[in-house]
Amino acid sequence: MSRVRHSLSLVLISTVLIGLLLAPQGSSAAAGTAQAAPGATAELGVTEGAARVAARQKFRVKSGVTFNSPVGNTATKRAIISKVNRAISNTRRGSQIRIFSWKIWTRAGVTALLNAQKRGVVVHAIMDKKNTVVEDNPHFWRLKRGLQAGNKGRKPAKRSGAILCDHSCRGKGGAAHSKFMLFSKSGASRYVYMHGSANWGDAAANLQWNDMYTFVGQKRIYDFAVKMFDQAYQDKPRKSPWREIRTSDGSAVLAWSPSDPRSKRNDRLMATLKKVRCTGATGGAGNANGRTIIRTAPDVIRGKRGMTVATQLRRLWREGCDVKIGYTVMGKDVFRLLNDGGARGPVPKKHFAQDFDGDGVFDRYFHLKVYTVNGVIGRDTSAYWMVSGSANTSQLGLVSDETYSYFFNKAKLTKRYQNHIDYWYRNYPESSVLTGGAERRIANGEIDPYAKIELD
Repeated sequence: MSRVRHSLSLVLISTVLIGLLLAPQGSSAAAGTAQAAPGATAELGVTEGAARVAARQKFRVKSGVTFNSPVGNTATKRAIISKVNRAISNTRRGSQIRIFSWKIWTRAGVTALLNAQKRGVVVHAIMDKKNTVVEDNPHFWRLKRGLQAGNKGRKPAKRSGAILCDHSCRGKGGAAHSKFMLFSKSGASRYVYMHGSANWGDAAANLQWNDMYTFVGQKRIYDFAVKMFDQAYQDKPRKSPWREIRTSDGSAVLAWSPSDPRSKRNDRLMATLKKVRCTGATGGAGNANGRTIIRTAPDVIRGKRGMTVATQLRRLWREGCDVKIGYTVMGKDVFRLLNDGGARGPVPKKHFAQDFDGDGVFDRYFHLKVYTVNGVIGRDTSAYWMVSGSANTSQLGLVSDETYSYFFNKAKLTKRYQNHIDYWYRNYPESSVLTGGAERRIANGEIDPYAKIELD
């Protein structure tokens, strides 16, 4: 190569390098690259869009129980709310989502619902009005306004909405206290019904222990739950608000309140507790001594309803049953009753509430509402029975919108709840030492330890 040609090459190389260095970020250094970029970007967008659709088609909602814990990592804390939000994000055009939650307080969840509506999903939500009165609720109002805006140009049958119920939706008093979600289709899963103790909000993840049970592919249950939701959405008292449906295999009864005279005559919890016997468990049921095991985490147990149930729990303790109670709010009369356990001493109970910063106010607490029996019920000496749902053991729980699942002879499920209660009974985190004169201020009534907890 001649010296002239070599010099020209150096000049050209230097010019190209300087152009590359001085080019604005994101611009193309070569005309060929600039022409190819739009097509490549479009192709990438199509590929990513197709991948999202494919993933959405393959997604499946897992049936069964889900627990969360506010003292775990992010995944553990958000196990329930993430399950709901994933189900929302995997719905497709033509699907329907129904959410009934006493409190809606989740930015990510509301965003997922609004995005679902944009995809052509019909969305309806219900919340108790109290949660816009006691404090401002920007998440609910964002949801309501967003759904209204998204309805423009849609036929009535394709419109979405969010409403507030002042007290119960299907009754005359109480509260709109249910916590259930319905998905006509999410991913490859159809007829999804989720319900339990968890409200759809961040507090349910960060401050509470909750549960949620999910039914998948059971159209009878789904259709019945849709009917209950649609009645609630009308916000009109029903003549007979207590409704039940039994699963096809007979292993569970699902129920919706408020209570009515028929349900009060057929009180499933009390009827079961009255038939429990404390000795003679066989077939692996009960404890190592053949004693019937009773575990309950009622969250709230107080008032007339609380006393009625507590009386049975005390009787069973006195008769030799293996009883443990993990509670958040307990009435003073209930506490005194359970302390009078006879020759065996007080009924074992533990306060599942924690003040983690020592300011005198409980921050984290158990929010499950569950009773389990493992042992002898009537003539069945290897019986398993449990109830979970959204209802506290109180008078308000009887007259509010609530959901229940009663499970019969589901040994694995009953033991899972039983073991869950036992684990936290042994390992519940202690409260911090009170600071800043909190003890004195509590005694003077300046601090309410239950300020962050619903008492009923």
